Amino acid sequence: EGLFRIPGSTGVISELKLAYDEGRKAALDTVQRVEAHEVCGLLKLFLRSMPEPLIPYAQYYDMLATVRGSNFESPEITLKNIILIAKSINSPRRELLGMLMLFMNEIAQYEARNKMSANTLATCIAPSIGRSEDNSPLSMMKDLQPLILSVTIMIENAHLLPQPKPMDISKHTHTKYKRNMQRTDVRPDEDGLRI
Repeated sequence: EGLFRIPGSTGVISELKLAYDEGRKAALDTVQRVEAHEVCGLLKLFLRSMPEPLIPYAQYYDMLATVRGSNFESPEITLKNIILIAKSINSPRRELLGMLMLFMNEIAQYEARNKMSANTLATCIAPSIGRSEDNSPLSMMKDLQPLILSVTIMIENAHLLPQPKPMDISKHTHTKYKRNMQRTDVRPDEDGLRI
């Protein structure tokens, strides 16, 4: 319950970070008492620590402008534009964003059990994957709601985002994810939207 919302132990997260920084492949096995919240905290820390955010500055500003300008008179156009902007991100960031949004979408599928909707997940992860160049608190406050909305749209429509090719995924990646990447039966809802 509360994945990405409830913080993990900072000590365990620091141990995990150190293990990965040292190149230990089985870092999760080297740290005792690892809970899901610590793994989520490590992922958010990794994303926040990127020199340029996962959503690069140019696409960040385009997404915010799209959401701010839409007034949701046409959700289909807003969705189309957000997806086009996400697709314009250079590889491998584009595929990492797609894979992350697909992961968030999968977590949201179990909202009744884990209390994490697409919007709640977006609220937790958005500040870690997008920010303005000046990174000021004022910009962060001004941009937060449009950013959360942009990320919510991407989570709910993750199947429309570019994904890495199964052969490009490490052989150590979880088998269930590899199977899901190969599925061809993933389709949008009747209207194609979940905004």
